[in-house]
Amino acid sequence: MARKPRESASVDHLTARLIDVANKGVEVANRISQDIRKMTATIQDALAAAAAEKVSLDANTASINKLVAQGPASGSGADAQPVVDAINANKAVADSNQALLDSLLTSPAPGAISVSPTSISGSVGTPFTTQLGGVGGVGPYTFATADAFSNTGATLNADGTVNAATVAGTDTVNVTATDSTGATGTTPVTVTAA
Repeated sequence: MARKPRESASVDHLTARLIDVANKGVEVANRISQDIRKMTATIQDALAAAAAEKVSLDANTASINKLVAQGPASGSGADAQPVVDAINANKAVADSNQALLDSLLTSPAPGAISVSPTSISGSVGTPFTTQLGGVGGVGPYTFATADAFSNTGATLNADGTVNAATVAGTDTVNVTATDSTGATGTTPVTVTAA
């Protein structure tokens, strides 16, 4: 039994839409993969820095142990100064390691912020009921796009609400979410109006 032309067009449209969504999924997966590589490089750099500081810390500890084993030569307070200097050097290395750890724990990972949902739909002339939200990072979020909703005439507000479309159609725009720390992430969002 042959399909009717209208059914065929609908199936073709849905097939094309599914292919488009799958391609966007591949794009997102590639971006996530790139972000993971960046995070891995950052962690490797931090580990290398910590290893170098550990060498310095071990050398300072060896100096302290040597000075303690030698004991005071003349009984004067001047003999204690090299020990104090080595202890202060160890404290500086420990403080540097703590600062590095703190920055790794509080900095958002590259690309960690995304926009959700990635697809919304509504009717021409009626405001969209789905509001965009941020995922990852620290709320509240603001939203922006440099892309035009050229097919639907919809607009994006900074709070993540999408104003009513003026024309039936579909747009996919890159929406950037900015969290309260200033970190950003961009996600393609598809807006469909019927």
